[in-house]
Amino acid sequence: MSGSPAPVRPGDPTGWSGVRDKRVLVTGGTRGLGEQIVRLLVAEGARVATCARGARDLTALAASLDSPLFTQALDVTEPERLEEFVAAMANRFGGLDGVVACAGGSRGGRFEEADAEDWAATWEVNVGHAARLVRAAVPHLRAAGGGSVVVISSISGWKPGPPVQYGVA
Repeated sequence: MSGSPAPVRPGDPTGWSGVRDKRVLVTGGTRGLGEQIVRLLVAEGARVATCARGARDLTALAASLDSPLFTQALDVTEPERLEEFVAAMANRFGGLDGVVACAGGSRGGRFEEADAEDWAATWEVNVGHAARLVRAAVPHLRAAGGGSVVVISSISGWKPGPPVQYGVA
């Protein structure tokens, strides 16, 4: 199989109907895999919340969907903002059934160029945000009788390439 899969569009049959009416939060939901996860969940009838740094991207994504989408512009590395978003989503939807940690990225260049701050920032966006997301979600998932946690990572963890700090994270 070659090329990228076709994007999921509202109303497309996907065969993933087990998420109907589930309450799911996705970080990094306006681009790439995160956006496709949001679209898939919405197409199957889930109640979805997503966050990303760009308010304009969130507005465009919400406008492209036939179902409501709860969004908030935030940087997942800002202390307490992500935890507040999890609580707001759970309050708005009356609980939480799942979370998907999809926000990620890298700061700095090649190994010889990356400084300690680049390493720390890359670790924080890839690992720190996922840990805080799960920790904030656990009480809501337990209250709902269980739930699902998905942490998206990169092939760079298995087959690293520049920048090395991204592969490590």
